[in-house]
Amino acid sequence: MNRLVVIVGIVIVGMIVSYFTISSKDVVGYNDKMVAAITHMDETFKPLSGHLEVYADAKPVDLNAFESGVQSVSDSVDRQLADLKAVAVPNDDLCRDFHASAIAYAENNLVYSAIYREKALPYIRAHNPGSDKDVEAVTGMFNEVIAKDDKLMEAVQSRQTDMAKKYRIKLQ
Repeated sequence: MNRLVVIVGIVIVGMIVSYFTISSKDVVGYNDKMVAAITHMDETFKPLSGHLEVYADAKPVDLNAFESGVQSVSDSVDRQLADLKAVAVPNDDLCRDFHASAIAYAENNLVYSAIYREKALPYIRAHNPGSDKDVEAVTGMFNEVIAKDDKLMEAVQSRQTDMAKKYRIKLQ
């Protein structure tokens, strides 16, 4: 009887330990999901850059296409942020820190989206095609958010590196 109690106790302890132990494989899968989500979010904005390039060349911007692109980006960023927040985070402080920094970075994309929707689009609509001064004005709308974006991405990369070191995974 005592043997049975000991064996059951060992099995229960083993199950508890395995439940709370995070493997490198789990962290790699989590990291891959996060990187894919962040990359997808960054790529969401690429279609808008073509419109800004046209504007920078002092050519008329197709306002219907630009407005449609701005709305599409806005909707997409909202969905992607929700998806990013829903990613299952391994039960580890470094993983949670990485996740929080990635969420902060992604939330800054909401600011980008709002600038396009609330400032850049109305300005370009009123000044199309734009002069050099207009291009400077539109570019200036993004300066603060770009500076913040760079710092937030540095934080993401730093937390990711810390997580990778702990779990001995190689980042590419």
